[in-house]
Amino acid sequence: MLINNAGVLASYNVLTSTREQLAEDFAINAFGVLAVTKALLPALERAAAGGEAALANVLSVVSLASMPALGGYSAAKAAAYSITQALRGELAAKRIAVHAVFPGPIDTDMTRTFEMAKTSPEAVAQAIIDGIERGVEDIYPDPASRDMFATWQRDLKQLERQLGGR
Repeated sequence: MLINNAGVLASYNVLTSTREQLAEDFAINAFGVLAVTKALLPALERAAAGGEAALANVLSVVSLASMPALGGYSAAKAAAYSITQALRGELAAKRIAVHAVFPGPIDTDMTRTFEMAKTSPEAVAQAIIDGIERGVEDIYPDPASRDMFATWQRDLKQLERQLGGR
């Protein structure tokens, strides 16, 4: 099992962030996911040949609809979601399950200065493992992400408005 969990929040608003800040978000949050997957693909293929293998990419609920205050980060995580979808198609024939994880705010160093309800990293990690074991492709590991996903299912433009403060 490979869980791609690396992430960085280097850019915020897409109009005020520098090209370098945006590039850092994409380098880690999108291209980093692909690089680690490629590097560990032989091990996943061996595991799949002997039974089961799983790849889980920890994205963000803002992969589904951008939060303008985190526009660069949202865009990079949306790109990682698209990569995850591409990997599903490519790795299904190799018997490697591919999971997308869409957490809401997690209580980590990245979000320490944000004043909002956050889920513990331990609770999110357990929900990811539970989802993988149950074979859930898209995992919403906390109450905030499940609420936002429910809004997205009903009306994706409503989630966009909600995250955009409109």
